This record gives sequence, structure tokens and C-alpha cells, in this order.
Amino acid sequence: MADPGYLKVVVAFDDQAAYRRALKLCVRVCSELEEGLRVQPLPWTPDYLGRSDWPPISPRQAAEADIVVVAASEPEEVPAVVLAWVEQCCAQPRSAAGLLVALLGDSGDDDSNSFLAEALRAIAARTHFAYLAPEHLGELPVGRDLAPRTPGASPRRAAGG
Repeated sequence: MADPGYLKVVVAFDDQAAYRRALKLCVRVCSELEEGLRVQPLPWTPDYLGRSDWPPISPRQAAEADIVVVAASEPEEVPAVVLAWVEQCCAQPRSAAGLLVALLGDSGDDDSNSFLAEALRAIAARTHFAYLAPEHLGELPVGRDLAPRTPGASPRRAAGG
């Protein structure tokens, strides 16, 4: 289970611009969270696969994350391994609900109906994650209660409380 003092956010990204957008989202979330709670981003990109200098984040480790963000500047070029990895992460047993966030395309693009957006929506539905694809980071509903994923699990606020 994740440390209650941290909001763990796994960030799967395709380039540095996408990672910066995801970090901006993390800063936004952190600014609206209760005092003392910190955001811990865990970056992942398919470029890290097989690299000895960057320890991989396993789907089991990612299951401890409160939020899984997929940030892609070029959503039509995201390899299938990313979708498989995201689905494995979201499918892991969890004690609390999770949120899957899609930050797709550049800030002015409308990629809400792209293949990647549809695939992520389907993954969220299959794994009982809440799904969010904000066009602008101002649309992020932080601090709301998420429903528990398993019977008897206590709801965990998106703010980690």
C-alpha cells in the first residue's frame, strides 16, 4: 500500500514535452491537496525497457500508484507495449480506486477520439479505473472521493486521505 503521506503518480510518457505536461499536472494536483501531502511522480517510458541504468517500474509496483498518467505528444505513434504495460498496471489487485489520466497531443490538439484515447478508455473500463482526459489541466477534479475498487476497501481520496 502506498505511503499515506504521498500521492504516487506513475507517468508513462513518449517524450520530454509530454513528461513536462504530466509534471505540470502533478504540480497542479499538489497545489490543491491537503497540506503535508506530497506528490511522488514515477516516470516510465518504453525507452527505459532493457536499460541497466534505469530500474524498470513493474506493473506490481505501479499498482501502488494512486494515479496512472499516459502523456503522449504523438498519440498515434505510441507503441503497443505501452498499452499492454498500462493495462497490466491497472489490472493489478488494489485496495483503493485508481485514476487513469490521458494527456494526449499538444495542449491545443483534440485527441479525445484518437485510437489511444479509445484504448485507454477501454482499459479503464475493464480494470474499474476512473478515466479522465482533460483538454486543459484546469479541468482536473482533485480532492474528490473515488469509489473503492474492491468490496470492503475504504475509499481513498484522490488527495490521498
